[in-house]
Amino acid sequence: MGQPPVDEVLGLLLLTDGLPVYAGRYEHEGALAPHTHSFLEVVVVTGGDGVHHAPGGRRRLTVGDVVLLRPGVWHRYEDCRAMEIYNC
Repeated sequence: MGQPPVDEVLGLLLLTDGLPVYAGRYEHEGALAPHTHSFLEVVVVTGGDGVHHAPGGRRRLTVGDVVLLRPGVWHRYEDCRAMEIYNC
């Protein structure tokens, strides 16, 4: 699998020009630094677990949880243990 069609500019993740939608699988272990997106993000947890941290607080995520983030909202993942997610 190649690199996801996402660019980073000044800490903001952007979909590659002309791409209306993208979905990809990611696995997180440990922590992922705070970041934000220029697009709406839907996250579905399909394996493992971890903590999602956003302006609304921290919440442990487990299989079956879904997170919806509007553009511009920062978030990060902490204490991930083989947390498999699909982002769209």
